[in-house]
Amino acid sequence: AVLLYVMSLDPESSESDAFWCFSEMMVEIKEGFMQTMDHSGEGVYGMVDEISRMLRSYDPQLARHLHKAELSLFVFVLRWCTVLFAQDATLPDVLRLWDSFIADPKRYAFVVYTCVAVILGKREALRH
Repeated sequence: AVLLYVMSLDPESSESDAFWCFSEMMVEIKEGFMQTMDHSGEGVYGMVDEISRMLRSYDPQLARHLHKAELSLFVFVLRWCTVLFAQDATLPDVLRLWDSFIADPKRYAFVVYTCVAVILGKREALRH
């Protein structure tokens, strides 16, 4: 829907352009969501591990609290990483985020930093 919205300036080819862009995005990120990559450090579990490591570095107290409360980051991260925040942010924010994600030379590594930033931004709510 986000790509179709962006491509809608040219209604005659917007659907085909959005499909082509979506297909290209999936080619680049599909391996991260393949079951064979789950425990390789490259898939979704690898992203969760990286986010957990960064959270322990940036806010050890919050990381300990989440661990003690048995609150798995996997639930949030899976959703954020699969839909790239499209269901959790306003359209203008999603457009800015996707622009950054797509422009990232490491291809979507910025998603990890965004996840950490969102968690840190919700620190107080998560602690209570």
